[in-house]
Amino acid sequence: MRKTRSISGFCIIVFFLSACSYKDFEDSLRNKLDNDEEVEYTNPTSIPENYSENEEEGLFTIGDTATTYRNLEQYTLHKVQVLTNINEADLELTDFKDISLIKDNGDIDQDYQLVLIDLTVKNLASRLFMDDSDVPILYIENGAGFKSEIEDPNGPFHTEISYFSGQQKVDDDPKGYYRFLLEIGEEVDVTIGWFLPVEQLDEELLYYMISTKSEIEHFQYFELPLD
Repeated sequence: MRKTRSISGFCIIVFFLSACSYKDFEDSLRNKLDNDEEVEYTNPTSIPENYSENEEEGLFTIGDTATTYRNLEQYTLHKVQVLTNINEADLELTDFKDISLIKDNGDIDQDYQLVLIDLTVKNLASRLFMDDSDVPILYIENGAGFKSEIEDPNGPFHTEISYFSGQQKVDDDPKGYYRFLLEIGEEVDVTIGWFLPVEQLDEELLYYMISTKSEIEHFQYFELPLD
């Protein structure tokens, strides 16, 4: 489980082509500031209160389809599950990025639960990356956050996925776990998941975030019912 602060402008081409880490990107921004000048950051994030009536605006939930900013990809949320043992969903350890919270019998550490969501992802027009056969490479939207984290004055913060059924890991790619191949016009069904604290799951609303490769103002949110 890893908490990460989302960074505005994540999708700019220079960032992608250089494969910078979050730290490298943040350092490059700091270097642009005068040494004596302090810049006060204010998180502009505000999760919509009203459910969407189209595919681009408002709050989404189970059964909804959302089109990412600039109409590159489309995400449809089908199902949300909360597990205390990975065998409840017949999950394979090899599909996990982080297995540190999983016991030998499949039980998850008692302070955490695994939130799984089933998605359909469609490639509408994303072609920034290509493999050797000219098939577009996509990177699954991997962030989920609680309302208090997303709207934190110093945020938005989110947790990165620990499970991805469609991962095609590439050892020399720092973001390889999140990547998959998908032709324009094609779609694929995937399952992704996060280990999250039980205490927060019992008390706070949880959201899946998309369009996170764009500026923060363009982020979109699926509310994840946990009942």
